[in-house]
Amino acid sequence: MATEYERKRLENIRRNDEMMAALNVRAKASSLLSAATAAKRSRDESKSFKKKKPKPATTPTVIRKSLRTRGLNPDSGGLPDGFSDFRMGSQITHHKPPSPKKQSPRLLAPLPFDSAYEGDGSYTPLVDTLLGIESKSCREKLVKGEIGSVKDENESPMVSTRSTCRVSKVSVKKEEPDDSFSDCVKKGFDIPVKPEKIEFEDGFDQDLLSLEPHNVARVVPGRIFVVKFLPCQNVKMVAAGDKLGNVGFWNLDCENKEDNDGIYLFTPHSAPVSSIVFQQNSLSRVITSSYDGLIRLMDVEKSVFDLVYSTDEAIFSLSQRPNDEQSLYFCEDYGMFNIWDLRAGKSVFHWELHEQRINSIDFNPLNPHVMATSSTDATACLWDLRSMGAKKPKTLTTLNHSRAVHSAYFSPSGLLLATTSLDNYIGILSGSNFENTYKIYHNNNTSRWISKFRGVWGWDDSYIYVGNLSKKIDVINPKLKRTVMELHNPLMKAIPCRIHCHPYNVGTLAGSTAGGQKRKSHSFTHASMATEYERKRLENIRRNDEMMAALNVHAKAALLSAATKRPRNQYEKKNTKPAIIRQSQRTRGLNPESGGLPDRFSVNPKRTHNATLPRKSSAPMPFDVAYEGEDSLTQFVDSIARGPLLVKVCEDDNEAPMLSTRSSNVVVNREEPDSPRDHVNKIEFDLESLRDVHGSVGFWNLDKEEDDRIYQFTPHTNVVSSLVFQQNSFSRASSYDGLIRLMDVEKLVFDFVCSRDEAIYSLSQRPNDEQNLYFGEGEGMFNIWDLRAGKSFFHWNLHKYRINTIDFNPQNPHVMATSSEDRTACLWDLRCMGANKPITLTTVHHGRAVHSAYFSPSGLSLATTSRDNYVGILSGRNFENPSMIYHKNSTNRCSSNFRGVWGWDDSYIFIGNLSKGIDVINPKLKQTVMSLQSPLMKAIPCRIHCHPLNVGVLAGSTAGGHVYVWTTK
Repeated sequence: MATEYERKRLENIRRNDEMMAALNVRAKASSLLSAATAAKRSRDESKSFKKKKPKPATTPTVIRKSLRTRGLNPDSGGLPDGFSDFRMGSQITHHKPPSPKKQSPRLLAPLPFDSAYEGDGSYTPLVDTLLGIESKSCREKLVKGEIGSVKDENESPMVSTRSTCRVSKVSVKKEEPDDSFSDCVKKGFDIPVKPEKIEFEDGFDQDLLSLEPHNVARVVPGRIFVVKFLPCQNVKMVAAGDKLGNVGFWNLDCENKEDNDGIYLFTPHSAPVSSIVFQQNSLSRVITSSYDGLIRLMDVEKSVFDLVYSTDEAIFSLSQRPNDEQSLYFCEDYGMFNIWDLRAGKSVFHWELHEQRINSIDFNPLNPHVMATSSTDATACLWDLRSMGAKKPKTLTTLNHSRAVHSAYFSPSGLLLATTSLDNYIGILSGSNFENTYKIYHNNNTSRWISKFRGVWGWDDSYIYVGNLSKKIDVINPKLKRTVMELHNPLMKAIPCRIHCHPYNVGTLAGSTAGGQKRKSHSFTHASMATEYERKRLENIRRNDEMMAALNVHAKAALLSAATKRPRNQYEKKNTKPAIIRQSQRTRGLNPESGGLPDRFSVNPKRTHNATLPRKSSAPMPFDVAYEGEDSLTQFVDSIARGPLLVKVCEDDNEAPMLSTRSSNVVVNREEPDSPRDHVNKIEFDLESLRDVHGSVGFWNLDKEEDDRIYQFTPHTNVVSSLVFQQNSFSRASSYDGLIRLMDVEKLVFDFVCSRDEAIYSLSQRPNDEQNLYFGEGEGMFNIWDLRAGKSFFHWNLHKYRINTIDFNPQNPHVMATSSEDRTACLWDLRCMGANKPITLTTVHHGRAVHSAYFSPSGLSLATTSRDNYVGILSGRNFENPSMIYHKNSTNRCSSNFRGVWGWDDSYIFIGNLSKGIDVINPKLKQTVMSLQSPLMKAIPCRIHCHPLNVGVLAGSTAGGHVYVWTTK
C-alpha cells in the first residue's frame, strides 16, 4: 500500500496537470518557441552566405563490410612502426607500408574553384569583378608609363597596400634620405628614419562614422580570424577567413539579391585561416595561410587555389614586404620565421626569432627593411632585414608585456608602433629609433570563444581602433593616452574582435565577430563635410601661420618691444607710481555704481550724462597696454613659449599626499588692495596664473630664482570669472564685463573673441574640441561659440539663475555638468541637444546656491559644493547614487565662495575651511579625514587648484590676493 506521503504527492501531481491543461500552457509555449525560432531564422538569414544544396544520391546503397570479410589486410595507418602488419604474422609480402607523411591528394594538389566553392549559385560575378579591376589597373599603369619601368631601391616605398591610400586624401612632404646608416649600425642598429610629414586635405571627424542595416552580413559560418579590405578605391569588397578554413568575399557594391547578396564562400583549407594577403600589383591573386600548414594562392584568372607551400606545422601569420612580390614572410610552429622565394619555390632564410608562436608580422611603410613581430612569449620585437644572415639576428628594440602579445602594427607614417597584449595594455613605441615606450590601459581579456583583440591604426597616426567587450569599437588617441570615444550601434549584436580600415576610402571601417558576421561603418559625405570655400580658407590660414613661424616674426617683435623699453635704473625704486588718494564717486563727480543691485536700483536717467565709467572695448589689447608690471615682458614670453601645455590626470597614488607650505611659495600682490573685495577669484596652473575682481590676470613663475617672478595684466574692466588654457596653446579669459579674450603670447596681444551684453559667469572647453567655447551668461543662459565661424550656433536657458561652473566628463566628453544659483546641479548629454531646450540626465538639489560641480579624474563621480553646508557626491554607472557630506561652506561677502576640487585621483576632495586651512574629504568615508594647516596661512583659502601634472602640488588663494603653493614633504 502507498504511504500517506506518496498519496499526497500523486494528488499534487494530478492537480498540477489539470491546472496546466486548463490554462493550455504547453500549447502556448510551443507556439511561442516556434515563432521565436522562425523570427530568428529569418533575421539571421536576411543577408548571409547560402550553401549549395547537395545533389540527390544516384548511386546504389553499398552495404558496409569489414576488411576481413572482403579478404583485405587490416589498415595500420596511424599506428607506430612497431605495430605493422608484418609483426602480426601476415604471410603477404607484396604489401608496402604507407608513408608516414602521406596527406590527402585534395590538400597537396591545386584546388579548382568548382571543388572549393561552397556557396549557392555561381562565383562568376566575383571572377568578373576582380578581373575587371585588374584590367582597369593595368590600363592606368600603361597610360602613366609605370609598366616596365625600373624603380630605385632607395625610393620611399609608399606604394604598399596600407600606404597607397594616402594618394587621394593625403599630401606627403618628403625630405632627403639620411645616408648615415653605417654610423647607426655601429651604435646598435639605430634606425635612420626619413622625416616625412603627412597632412589630410579634408578634415575627418570620428563622429561622422555610422552603421547602416545594409552594411551588416554573415559572410562565413565560423569564427572570423582575419578580415581585410580589397585595396581598391572603386570597388568595396571585404575578405574574411574563419576557424573552419573558409574564405568569404563580400562585394558591398552588389545590389542584386539574386546574386547571393554579393557573398561568395570558398573552403580552400581544413583548419583556421590565419592570414589573407592581396598581391600588391595584381588584385586577382590572393594568398591565404592556415593552421593546416598550407599556403595557397587564389588565382582568379585560372579559377584555382594553387598550392604554394606545405608543412606539417601550423602557419600562424603571413605577410608580404612592400615592393617585394616574389617573397613571402611567414611563421610556423613555435617561433620559427621563414622567408619563401616564390620564383625558386624554396625557403631562403629561416630563424627561430621567438620562444613561442609569432602572431603578427608587419613592415614599416617608410623603411621596409624594418620588420615588427609579436609573439605569445609576451614580447614584440623590431628587426632589420639587412642584417639577417645564417645566424639568428639581434633585435633592434623589444617591448615587453606580462602576457601574450597578439599584434604589433606600424602607423601609416611609419613613425609609431602599436602593440596589443592580453595584459590589458596597448603599447606605443615612438621616437626616431623607437626608443620611447609607454602603455595605454585597455581591457583585452576575451573569452576562448572570441578571437583576441588586435588594435589597428586608422588613416593617419591620430587614432587606434580596437574592439571592446561591450559590443563597441574603442577609438584611442596615442597622444592623449586614453580612449576618446566609442563607436556603438544597436546593429552590433556581438563583440567586434577583428577590425580593418579601408586603405583607400577614409572613413570606411570593417569589424568582424565570432559568429561570422561583418559590419562596416562609413562616414557621411557632402552635407557633413566642409565646403570648398571653407577648406581653402583653412588652407590659407595654415600657410600664413607656417610662413610667420618660418620668419619668426612674433619672436622678433617681442625682442624689439623689449629693446625699445627704457631700462630701469638699478638705484631707482621699484614703486615709482605716485600715491593715489582714495576718493568716493560722489566727490569725483561720478554716478554711483549699481553693479550687483536689482534693476529698480539703477542710476537715475537724468544724471547719466555725467557718467564717465570705463566702457569695454572690443578691440585687441596689446601686452604693452594691458601690462601693469614694471619689468620687461621678455622673460615672461620666453617662459610661456617653451612648449605647449600638457594636460594629464595622475591616478597612481591612492593615498592623500602630505603637503607642506614653504615660505618661498607665498606671494602677495605688489599693490595693496583698494578694497576688502580685491580678492582672487580663481587660480590655474601654467606658470601660476590668478585672476581677481578688478579684471587683472597675474602669472607667477615658481621656477625662477629671482624675486621678480610676477607678471600682472589687466585685460578686463570687471571680475574675471574664468581662465581656460587651450589644450595645445594659448589661454582664454572671460569676465563679468561680457568679454572673452584670447591671450596670444606669440602675437603679444589679448585678442578679442566674443562680446556679450550680459556678464559671463563661467567658461569651459570640451576635451578634444578646440574650436568651440562653452560659457554661461546672464541668468542661466548657456552658449556654444564657434571660434572659426565667429558666432554662436546653440544657446539655451538651462537654469533659472546664473551658471557658476561648466565641466565635462573626461571619459565621456559629451556629458556636461553645470552648477547654478537656482540650487541645482545638472548633467546634460550634448548629443541630444537641438533647437529645443534639452532634458537633464540627472539633477542634484541643494538647499541654497550651488557654486561648483566637477567630475573626478576617472569620470566616475561628480562633486558639488553648495552654500547649504553640504558637498554632494554623485556616483554609479548612470550617476544615480547621490550622497551628501556636511561641510561648512558659508563664507562672508568679502571672500569668494568655496569650491571643492578633486585631487589627483578619486580618493580625496580638497576644499577651504573657515579656520584658514584646507580640508581633505574622503568621499567613501563621507567625512573630513584631515586638514592642511600652516602658520604661513594668514587668510581663508577660498579657491583651490591641483597641479594637473605634478602629483602633490596644490595652490590655494585668499581674499587678499595671496597665493599659497603646497608641496609634498
